[in-house]
Amino acid sequence: MNPAVVVAVALAHTDLDARPVEALPWALSAFYDLDLDWFNAQCRLGNQQNRLGYLVLLAMKLSGPGTHTALADVLPKLERSRLAEEGTLCRESMSAAERVCARKHRPTEAAHWNLLTTLNRGSTDSCCLNQQ
Repeated sequence: MNPAVVVAVALAHTDLDARPVEALPWALSAFYDLDLDWFNAQCRLGNQQNRLGYLVLLAMKLSGPGTHTALADVLPKLERSRLAEEGTLCRESMSAAERVCARKHRPTEAAHWNLLTTLNRGSTDSCCLNQQ
């Protein structure tokens, strides 16, 4: 299956297990030759651009500086369409306590993208239980 479709479908899920979510930055890093303009458009249709923006940042960290300019090129486009509404990284059923924990322990980049998540380079903060 096309990796762009797999990631786009995963991002559209309201609730997804932590393990597949943790693999998404790797998929973006490993398959950096994706049609990111198409991918960006698909995510914008579903209001998933914040999720994609954060995952692109994580993918760039995984691949190292200057490795994939295609990933870096899509960030300004995502930034222009960044949503103000706070959301989760495929975990809408998160409890109120998990939301408080994720808000407290999320990486700075996740806060910038208005996401409640502790995912950072493929690992999660255990204080938030199964939070992505």
